[in-house]
Amino acid sequence: MKNLYQEENIIHIDMDAFFASIEQNDNPSLKGKPIAVCNRKDSRGVISTASYEARKFNIHSGMSVKRALSIYPDLILIEARFERYIEVSNKIYEILYQYTPIIERSSIDEAFLDVKGCHLLFGPTIEIAKKIKNEIKEKLNLTCSVGISINKLVAKIASDYKKPDGFTFVPKNEILNFLAPLKIEKIPGIGEKTSAILNKMGVYYIKDLREIDLKKLVEIFGIYGEKIYFMARGIDDSPVVPENEQEEKSISNEITLEFDTTDIEIIKNYILKLSDKVAERLRSKNLKGKTIKLKIKFFDFKQLTRQITLKSFTNQGNIIYKTALSLLETISIRPIRLIGVGVSNFNIKKNQLLLFSEENEENIESVKDKLPDNLLKRAKFLDNNIE
Repeated sequence: MKNLYQEENIIHIDMDAFFASIEQNDNPSLKGKPIAVCNRKDSRGVISTASYEARKFNIHSGMSVKRALSIYPDLILIEARFERYIEVSNKIYEILYQYTPIIERSSIDEAFLDVKGCHLLFGPTIEIAKKIKNEIKEKLNLTCSVGISINKLVAKIASDYKKPDGFTFVPKNEILNFLAPLKIEKIPGIGEKTSAILNKMGVYYIKDLREIDLKKLVEIFGIYGEKIYFMARGIDDSPVVPENEQEEKSISNEITLEFDTTDIEIIKNYILKLSDKVAERLRSKNLKGKTIKLKIKFFDFKQLTRQITLKSFTNQGNIIYKTALSLLETISIRPIRLIGVGVSNFNIKKNQLLLFSEENEENIESVKDKLPDNLLKRAKFLDNNIE
């Protein structure tokens, strides 16, 4: 039998108020009440997840506990139990893996699934998504919102469309119409800074964004402007990458911070060090990549990734660093516990590099990798003082 939805094979699963819902499940006396999970209850605490009852009072993740209590003094605060949330998350993934092995664990409470090739076993994509949604509800008493479409971008936007407990299917021929009336902030990566700039240009909705030509967006936002241009049209070619394939197809480095931080200079410094390490590993393998990825894990174990594909291949730390910084600007900063930088989409062809060739700068970087510490410091001094 012909599969009616064979092009719409991407499912995005997003758990509803995940931490707060687990707390209400584990303690039924909290059901129906405005609660917020936080890292600590004192004035230095930060809200991780607010129940939908609390969200009615405009309490949201990333808000300080002090601010939340000033808005709604009767808010019930609960200190996070991350081991418990990870335990439940693993049970959710056990359910997901029953339907497809191609799962990208986007966060503790979000996942992308590619179900192409699974239809003979489980039916059309819509039926698979319904089965998953029902199974999570029956086994764990938790609700999730589901988005289905032809790519990760549209599926993710769709899962947020009717939260909580939503289910949105966007067929290929309806993508432009579906996106048009949505606010530009619905596009992943368009945060406060970017939206403020676009608002000054009279751009508030995705249909408005489509009126701005590619050249103008690149002039304003650099390489990220090109990504915005295509996202406004629902175009996204990033595949669903299972965890066991991510390391094979990319080179990355990450660090878990000793203390959670919102200090932008500290964050930039770590990104610089990670970019240099990734670049050194690329050169050691004689590889270059086009796709730069920034991974941020917050204090509450929730994770964001941003990536962009350059026009040319690189293995230079300064390019990786500058690109990662442009991605950082699309993220609203709250306490961060882990930072990662990665490069993928490799040029597999391994060319012999010649000193004084057009790739001279990359040769210099490769030579630096092998310098003793004392000479390396001298090289860095020259870099910083010679234009």
